[in-house]
Amino acid sequence: MTDQRAPLIQRGIVDLMIATDRLRFQIETSLRPVGINLTQMSLLNHFSWRPDHAQSITELTEVMAINQPGVTKAVAALADKGLVEKIDSAEDARVKQVKITAKGLDVLNQARRAAYPPVEAAFGQLDDGELAAFVGHLRKMKAYLTE
Repeated sequence: MTDQRAPLIQRGIVDLMIATDRLRFQIETSLRPVGINLTQMSLLNHFSWRPDHAQSITELTEVMAINQPGVTKAVAALADKGLVEKIDSAEDARVKQVKITAKGLDVLNQARRAAYPPVEAAFGQLDDGELAAFVGHLRKMKAYLTE
């Protein structure tokens, strides 16, 4: 990092963290009537792309970048609400596989609708060109960070 870039990078990190924290709070607030939190929504969203695919807690920990106790707690809450089901692993009796249910997909769609207004308002501050550039920059950073 060059001395000229350091202040700009530091300012960007601070702004990104503040914006993320504020948007996260607004989304969490909008999800309360749905009865799930953002971590739970993220797990449901993860499963929604392959609803017939089950994964273990260990696998979820790796792909979601959430610690094992956090994933376990979120999965337990979702299972209690019937939004995911736990299935015995065919390979290891000690392991449970987790899979989204039809009710989980329905609640996820409700959550997406509830979460959209604060997200739309935040991104609505950008014109079309700024939004396209922002998304492009995020994709580039994400690609580097997920290598």
